[in-house]
Amino acid sequence: MSQQSRLFAILALAISPAESMMMNSIDNSETYTIAEMQALAHHPVVEQRQTIAYDLRFSTNPNALLLLVELLNDADHQVQLNAIRSLGLWGARLNSPSNMQPATQALLALAQTINDQRLLDCILCSLGEIGDPIAIDWCLSQLIEQPRSRLCAAAALGALKAEPARPWLLQIVTDQRESSLVRVTCIETLSQLAEDCQ
Repeated sequence: MSQQSRLFAILALAISPAESMMMNSIDNSETYTIAEMQALAHHPVVEQRQTIAYDLRFSTNPNALLLLVELLNDADHQVQLNAIRSLGLWGARLNSPSNMQPATQALLALAQTINDQRLLDCILCSLGEIGDPIAIDWCLSQLIEQPRSRLCAAAALGALKAEPARPWLLQIVTDQRESSLVRVTCIETLSQLAEDCQ
């Protein structure tokens, strides 16, 4: 299973069934002008903002990336969730962490201001998909200090090729009190780290 597939599988565990239905493919031939993107991102009807935060994951326009970063601060939880996931998918598609650094910084800033577990888990998955090493310290802190975030943190650290996570991953693997799913994910992450060293 590829790292991206693993992150999607873990994310599916972190979001509710209604939200996972929103992750299904839509007709991505639909395009927006810059003016339409901006109008929808600032639309007073929340469903319009939710839709554009979702649809912008299919865009190739750099302005879409800037709007997604802006939508991270929307008052609506679903708009934020869609923007977080869209940024992760942009990162996976671009495969250029340096081009995604503003998004990485915005996700890390958002993570410092929220307590919602689903949003934090989605941020972890998206940071893993983006692949920017500046996210390693925060992801590692989630692995160590936040037991509820360990599953997504371990997967993100694997995607980030975070060698500093190795001792913590080993400790979690040997902890019989930890869930088997988290331990298996830590083992997979350790395997990835070993492969990356070869």
